[in-house]
Amino acid sequence: MKTNPQNNGLLLSCLLLLPACSTTPPLPAVQPSPVLIVQPCPPVTACLLPRSAPQRNGQLAAALQQTRAALDACAAKIDAIAICQQRQEKPTDD
Repeated sequence: MKTNPQNNGLLLSCLLLLPACSTTPPLPAVQPSPVLIVQPCPPVTACLLPRSAPQRNGQLAAALQQTRAALDACAAKIDAIAICQQRQEKPTDD
């Protein structure tokens, strides 16, 4: 049995169209990388002094001690932030 060459061409063209009918799986969505923000220095916060309304000398002395302790704590916070910022400004030669 002999086949016509035109039938072969028609058969091949039909076979080439078959992949066009199939669906391909969707590509996975590309998620952007999260942005990392490095903040090694502690945040700057307000220094608060304790309220006081001393009425006697003993209360005044206690208020003075509390105020000095609060100022020392504030100075320590400021010093820590200043040291951290100085370290960031220095280029490392590693």
